[in-house]
Amino acid sequence: SDGDQESRNAQRVQVKFSDRAWRARPIRTAVRVATSLLLRRLRWTARVAVSYDGGRSRIVADLRTAMGLRLFRYGVNDPDITLAGALLSPGDVFVDGGANIGLFTLAAAARVGPAGRVVAFEPAPATAEVLRQNVRLNSFAWVRVEEAALGRSAGSREFTVLHGDAAGLSSFAPEREAGGMRCAV
Repeated sequence: SDGDQESRNAQRVQVKFSDRAWRARPIRTAVRVATSLLLRRLRWTARVAVSYDGGRSRIVADLRTAMGLRLFRYGVNDPDITLAGALLSPGDVFVDGGANIGLFTLAAAARVGPAGRVVAFEPAPATAEVLRQNVRLNSFAWVRVEEAALGRSAGSREFTVLHGDAAGLSSFAPEREAGGMRCAV
């Protein structure tokens, strides 16, 4: 099943001693890694909310996936997210195409505040639901999630939805061997 495959994929995730979290906060990071090993074995605790974006928001980390383990263990230090956040001010409008679980969406929403707007597009139904959960978790009422893909023109076409660690690779034209489910958008 998809859940079993996700669990096997997450088990293969190595501890990244090269991550700067080990240098910045080694004891905290060691405790997070040990805790993640325990929590992901318990199905009912495999999804936990963690602080994100320097404490400006919270995000659900699914410890059965590589992304969830990374969020829980190390946090996210992505220069593109940092840049987007630096360019936004209260009252701005931000469009996130291919929002996934909301890394850019949440950072943008925290910056633009209730006077601004964020529109997040995520065509994969299960991923869009996790995105909506993350928006609700933060009470970001100024974020609108559209379960749709962005394209060159209006219309409908098939979209391949991937799951687990490959969810961020869902696309109009993914690799044939990637697998996944096709849905109309």
